[in-house]
Amino acid sequence: MSLPAEDGRWLRVVEHDDHVVAIDDETGVTVEIAPVARVVHELPGDLLVHDVARTLGLDGDPERLAHRVWLLGRFVPISGERFPVYFAAGRDRDELAAMAGRVAARTAGPLILVTPTERWIGEEVRSLLRDRESVSVALERLLEVTEEGLILSRPLRDSVAGFVRRHVPQAAGAVQQPRFPTPPGACWSDVKIRFLDGHTVSVSVGGVSRRYTYEEMGLGTANARKPTVQWDLLRAFAAGRGQLTWESHHASRHNQKRKERLAQRLQAFFGIDSDPFEYDDDLKGWRARFTIEPD
Repeated sequence: MSLPAEDGRWLRVVEHDDHVVAIDDETGVTVEIAPVARVVHELPGDLLVHDVARTLGLDGDPERLAHRVWLLGRFVPISGERFPVYFAAGRDRDELAAMAGRVAARTAGPLILVTPTERWIGEEVRSLLRDRESVSVALERLLEVTEEGLILSRPLRDSVAGFVRRHVPQAAGAVQQPRFPTPPGACWSDVKIRFLDGHTVSVSVGGVSRRYTYEEMGLGTANARKPTVQWDLLRAFAAGRGQLTWESHHASRHNQKRKERLAQRLQAFFGIDSDPFEYDDDLKGWRARFTIEPD
């Protein structure tokens, strides 16, 4: 397999156990590539875009507009507000710029441009997006490739929150992430999370208790149609009574990134600055600094 380089040549792809690299046989330069970028060039276009649109939780069905250019669907931050989402699988900066111009010409208002990677976003595309008050998002920032297929690693609404605030002022409160009324001075050892079912938890901190769904904790995908992989990881910690190791049923090489993003969400949700997880050398795995129990 090969992938395109910036100058039009092709790079040889080599798979290792834990990562994939592209090698320039002329210069010997090796570049690590995101698995998503590889999938974009491997899968038949129509199959890929339907999978991407479904994973991102967009409204409507994908529509092919031109070679390697699709209307993926519509992003709906709140009821009544819809923004077109286009996918342009350009293989260099010039090709992507031409694709971006094509989709901009058919849309009167702001749009969201999805690309496989940020690598081909040049100044021409950035200028066009600025002029149209639009935004681009790279799949390598949104999705992960697993044996089960594509999964969402970061909700689309998180990546385009600024875009939504600009174009849907009344939605400012809606795109802000929820917060727990954590008592002053509380720390992670005061936090207890108990799963009531697969979609709901009971949360208590220092005598304050609330019940939340994954959506209410900011752990839902676009349009909150299903939980994110961070919610799934939180459930994995619950199943392990606060522990997660390579011996765990939910062990995965993707868990490092997911754990970091889950930590950021929990820090924002509870308003506690310190890391909610710690690495235990004896355990050879992560341990939650808060109490968490399964349903």
